[in-house]
Amino acid sequence: MYFFTLFCPTILQALSKRSARLDLRRSHWALVRVGVALSSSQICSRTRRSSVIASLNLQGYLDASLYNFFVSRGLGTGFKLNVAGYWAGIQVFKLLTPWPAMLIEAGERILLATDFHLGIEYELAKMGISIPYQTNRFLREFMDLVLEHNPDRVVILGDLKHGVPLTSFQEKREIPRFFNALLSEVDRVSLVRGNHDANIQNLAPEEVEIHPSRGALFGDEYQVAVLHGHAWPYPPLLAADLIVMGHNHPAVQLNTPLGVRFTRRAWVRGNLDPVSLAVALMGFEKIKVKENPLASFEAAFGTIIRPPQLVIMPTFNDLMGGIPVNAETPKGLLGPLFRSGAVNVDDFDVYLLDGAFLGKISFLRTLLTDPFYMK
Repeated sequence: MYFFTLFCPTILQALSKRSARLDLRRSHWALVRVGVALSSSQICSRTRRSSVIASLNLQGYLDASLYNFFVSRGLGTGFKLNVAGYWAGIQVFKLLTPWPAMLIEAGERILLATDFHLGIEYELAKMGISIPYQTNRFLREFMDLVLEHNPDRVVILGDLKHGVPLTSFQEKREIPRFFNALLSEVDRVSLVRGNHDANIQNLAPEEVEIHPSRGALFGDEYQVAVLHGHAWPYPPLLAADLIVMGHNHPAVQLNTPLGVRFTRRAWVRGNLDPVSLAVALMGFEKIKVKENPLASFEAAFGTIIRPPQLVIMPTFNDLMGGIPVNAETPKGLLGPLFRSGAVNVDDFDVYLLDGAFLGKISFLRTLLTDPFYMK
């Protein structure tokens, strides 16, 4: 009810005036917020790209120019309860909206999640902030996904624990319990080390596969590279079709015409430039780049870089802060791939946890400085 109470006046005002650009912008925000408030029963779950506009049946309420504006720019038309990726006509991954988890079909069924930061309550308590332990809640939510989707493997993309450099008594108690719960339902459990996972091998059962911070590769024909994101990936990982990382706790910050500023966890998804990746990684490895960076990369590492897709996963822990991707410069994001300029996220797409497509980061940047901006 909060969304409708807050934004209904905006909707009514926008629909009552047909020509003012201000109302056009207001109605965009009204649609975005109403889209967030819609339940799954109100959207056809069988369609891959369900439109908020179509779901609200606004064509009868908006004049032609206003309706066409939304459709032509894709604003509000990306509400997806089943955001998915396809390869050779086969669905290979999907975002498990409204949860910050991802399912991949790559020779085996893999469930991905990142940045649980178990034990953050202990650090908050030392700062004078007392909250109940949240591990049971996180574990219950994640196990529900495991039981629903029945994966062959679970992969945690780093930062399962929070304490650095020491390990708290809470982490010593709860992380083994977390792993054992997963192993009771899944044959293979893997963890890619994050920057908070110091000495986690001492807390993990021997059945858990622990991969280095530079990442791991899964899949045969369709290959998926997974890494936390705080370290350079191994060169062979750049041959993957899909790269999935965490670390940044991506979020989106938005200002409404009502003066309300809010930040929400978000998915970030886009395509990478193979040449930029090759130049950046060879620079890190101190390898001279010749006229053809891709040929130089192949000669140096025996790897051909495909034009990979990158997905930056939101944190599973809703207590953690996030980096608003539209409030940072591309090099301001965390990790060497961003600091080096190898990844420019301006053309990347942003989705809320419920699957609502908000637009490209370059567009969302303009809304921070001018919520009424419209090209």
